[in-house]
Amino acid sequence: RLLVVGRVTPFQDVGKIEVYKKSENGQALAGAVFTIYDSAGKEVGTLGPTDANGYAVTAQSLPSGSYTVVETGFPKGYTDNGTTSWKVEVQFNQTARVGGSAGVVNRPNEGTAAIRKTDEDGQALAGVLFGLNETESGKQIAQVRTGADGTAKIEGIAAGKSCFFRELQPAHEDYQKNERDYPVQIVAGQTAWANRGQPVVNEWKRGALRIYKTDGRTGQPLS
Repeated sequence: RLLVVGRVTPFQDVGKIEVYKKSENGQALAGAVFTIYDSAGKEVGTLGPTDANGYAVTAQSLPSGSYTVVETGFPKGYTDNGTTSWKVEVQFNQTARVGGSAGVVNRPNEGTAAIRKTDEDGQALAGVLFGLNETESGKQIAQVRTGADGTAKIEGIAAGKSCFFRELQPAHEDYQKNERDYPVQIVAGQTAWANRGQPVVNEWKRGALRIYKTDGRTGQPLS
């Protein structure tokens, strides 16, 4: 007769929940947070925030059963794509994935405002200072200078916002400041170009001397 003496480990019918978070173009999104509810509607845990790979898994195992996972915190610059809750079924020793193989997708809720600056001869103007103002209040929300290619961009603006660019300072004193305002309508995930993408021109002050330096052999401009 065999007698076995020892500790019996209770059977635990548990599993976990994981999520992969990405943008509409497949970019991994960090910072998403989810709340987990059991079949009775009781909050039983959290999932996230997602890491740089867009991934998160529950720290603790959950008893097998049906759960509802609700996205309660979105990555910066993103919002839901029409769905904020998912049903998942946790099974013994398995990891249930929110959203299935497709994962969970977010769409942008911010956009970019941009403007391009040239002189009368079509040369890009660097160093022009612009303010970006809210259309409704007139309040300035950002300032930006054009780069070497004559363009300036301001990112992270709430989608749907109406704004306008206002020139604050020309490239240098030989140019007249453009007094016109250039409206832009911010679209989620897109770049809204002032003046329909056409360059905004600074005119020379009349009487100003312009000097062009070129290579004597090739005729190419010299900086």
